[in-house]
Amino acid sequence: MEKIQQLWTAILDFTAKLVIPDWGALVGLIPIALLAAVVLWLVWLVWAFTRVGPRKRGFDRRIDVPPSGVHAPGPSFAPFFGAVGFALVLFGLVVGPVGALLGVAALVLALLYWLREGMREYEHVAGSGTMAVTVQHGGPPPGVHVPGPTFLPFTSAVGFATLLAGLVVGGWMILAGLICLILALVGWWRAARTEYRLTEEADRTGHLRNAPAPRFPLGTFALFTIVIVAAAILQTGILPPKGSAGTAIGSPAPGGSPRRALRPRASRRRTSRSSRRASRSPRRT
Repeated sequence: MEKIQQLWTAILDFTAKLVIPDWGALVGLIPIALLAAVVLWLVWLVWAFTRVGPRKRGFDRRIDVPPSGVHAPGPSFAPFFGAVGFALVLFGLVVGPVGALLGVAALVLALLYWLREGMREYEHVAGSGTMAVTVQHGGPPPGVHVPGPTFLPFTSAVGFATLLAGLVVGGWMILAGLICLILALVGWWRAARTEYRLTEEADRTGHLRNAPAPRFPLGTFALFTIVIVAAAILQTGILPPKGSAGTAIGSPAPGGSPRRALRPRASRRRTSRSSRRASRSPRRT
């Protein structure tokens, strides 16, 4: 009977551990459970790879041949070197300026190596001779208008970048960036209006007059420079000039000392009244 009671007590104790577990101990077992799950997944992955693919093992490897007219690049270490160079750049940004410069140098060397490999491969495919290339300028199909070359997207991008820089710096630079962006968009709007007018004229006359070739927007960039420099001067406080702290710029009141000029009106009135009373009262001998 006692043995049955002990067995029942052990069952109740075990059930109590399942119903009301020790949560602290279970939380401590979570990393072990995750490690066991990762190990089991890796074992299953290796086992699955051993069961896929051809069953035959040997040295008779099949060589894939690309179709005619298609060039497949050969094996190269250039992508690996480029990735290592980029990783060194990121590592240098964490370490400091010297590490960043070394990382940039490694990335540049890796890209030059990649460029050299690409040039050799192109020379191998193209050959030593030159091939005649026939270029036909047929123009767009009838009824299709193709816009001409323009610098306006570039100037708009510069204006938008100036606005973003102003949002970072703050103050007058925000206004400068907004002005630059508005100037760029107004120029783009004027060009689009002119192009639309010429297209409507071509619909009436049947002859499309192209707008003149655009020149480099030196005036626009000069205006951008003036606006940005003026905003920087106002942002740094160079203009307008300020006096020393606690003092006012100006000359003292004429005909009196500074103390008298700064004296309140009420005190001056009381002083004038007392002087009048003293002059009116008779002198006692």
